Parts: sequence; C-alpha cells; structure tokens
Amino acid sequence: MNKMYLTLGDPSNDGHGQTEEPLLESNKTLKEVQRAYKDSCTITGIAFSNDICREYEDSMLSNEVCEKLEKFKCPLLKKWEDEDKPHGDGREMYPERITDLFIWFVNLSLGEDELQEASDDEQIPSINNTYGSDLFTQIGYGVFC
Repeated sequence: MNKMYLTLGDPSNDGHGQTEEPLLESNKTLKEVQRAYKDSCTITGIAFSNDICREYEDSMLSNEVCEKLEKFKCPLLKKWEDEDKPHGDGREMYPERITDLFIWFVNLSLGEDELQEASDDEQIPSINNTYGSDLFTQIGYGVFC
C-alpha cells in the first residue's frame, strides 16, 4: 500500500498556521490519487480549494455544495444530518469530516475503498524523533520563534 498525507489547514504558515495531516493509504500511486481528485472535481463541479472551508473560520459546508454532493449520493451527508443540530447554512465541518469527504470524493473516480485512512496500528517512523533510536535529536528548534 502507498501511504500519503492529506494536509489540511495552512501548510504555508502565512495565516493562522494550523494544520493537521491525516495519513491515508491506497494501492494507487500518489499521482493516480491526485488525478482522481481532479477527475472528481470535473465530474462534480466541486473543488475543495475553492468550495469547501476556504476562508478563515469558514467551517460550514454550504447548502450549494451539499446539493451537488446529494446528486452523487454522498452517504456522509445523511450521517452528518443525523449527528448535527439543524443548520440553515449547510453542514458544520471538522478536520475529520473533511478527511472523510476527501476520501469519498477521490473514490468517486478511483473506485470504492481504493483510498482510505491508514490504520492506527502502523506507524511511520520519524528520522529524528523516536526515543531510543540511533538518531534521537532535536533539529531546527530555533527556527520557530
């Protein structure tokens, strides 16, 4: 399986500087996953970078985007409807929900369950931040001031 991170938030750190990076896995290559994302954008008319939680403190999935997703029978909308209090503005989003939606979205073009969250029992080691390893050392601490 190929493992890859989905970076959410502000990876360039030129705004709020907050990010999360859920680990995903697929038997497809990174390039194939990227192509599937672009294909799903074309099919649905939705682009995460333009249509979903784009601005600071914009944590709602708009009704317009929800309507587009309903056309493709996105099962997450019903799940979230059952979990949330009613909102007239759409669906409230969290990092976990964006990750789930991204996975479903990419799988529209890849095929069911081709992309998924990586299991927690597998860990990707850090080069320099694993206690007891041959290289347990701090690197670049001073660059964050």
